[in-house]
Amino acid sequence: MGPYLTLRERRDRKLANCRDAVEALKPVLAAYARALEEGIVLGAADPSAV
Repeated sequence: MGPYLTLRERRDRKLANCRDAVEALKPVLAAYARALEEGIVLGAADPSAV
C-alpha cells in the first residue's frame, strides 16, 4: 500500500474517530444527566440565585 488511503479506509478511520469521541463523552454526559436530575445547575456563578 502506498502513502494514500482508499476512500473506504478514510471512511473507516473517520467512523473510528467518531466512535472514540462518543465513548469519551459518555461519562461526561452521564454526569451531566445526573446533575440535571438532582437539580444542580452547572456553571451557575451564584448558586443561591437558583
